[in-house]
Amino acid sequence: MAAKRQGPDAFSIFLDEVKADWQGGGALRVVPWLLLLACAAGYAGGRFLPTDLTGSDNRDVTSALYAGVLAFNAITLALTWSSIGKVYQTLADPAFSRFLRAGDALNSYLFYISLLHVVQMIAALVSFAALIGSILPIGAMAARVLFGMVIASTLYALRWAAGSVTIVQDVAYHHASFSELSEQEKENLRAHLREVAK
Repeated sequence: MAAKRQGPDAFSIFLDEVKADWQGGGALRVVPWLLLLACAAGYAGGRFLPTDLTGSDNRDVTSALYAGVLAFNAITLALTWSSIGKVYQTLADPAFSRFLRAGDALNSYLFYISLLHVVQMIAALVSFAALIGSILPIGAMAARVLFGMVIASTLYALRWAAGSVTIVQDVAYHHASFSELSEQEKENLRAHLREVAK
């Protein structure tokens, strides 16, 4: 019986990516600046949420708001997954996947796609939790925290959704032309794809 091939371990790929970023640019390259910016926007949104939106008098307004954000996150998740399906089809080409694996770019793409799915699912789940919280009698502080979490998770998920478009375009373009490239051009392409996958 043949041994089952193991896929890449997401945590070890994450550590490899952090190490490569650290070596490529130091501590400033490792810090997730856009995540921090999304969290700051979420904090500001929660902090300055009007008090009348945290009470039971406007429960229907907050429920409608969270239902809309949940629908938005779910649609973004579905659209991103369908576009990433094209990337999976391209990566399934044996010659192209060997090419990417030789340059250590395949694992970066697979990790990026996994992280993209996780971030977007978190945004949808946080929106769902906020929707449930909007119909329950929760306190003003909990309402502010939920509102801030919805803003932060949705903004960060949008960042990853926008990045998925770049990945789809780059992989499709380079897959269409990689068989015609010289070895030096292939090496340059591997380096470019590794950089884009970050």
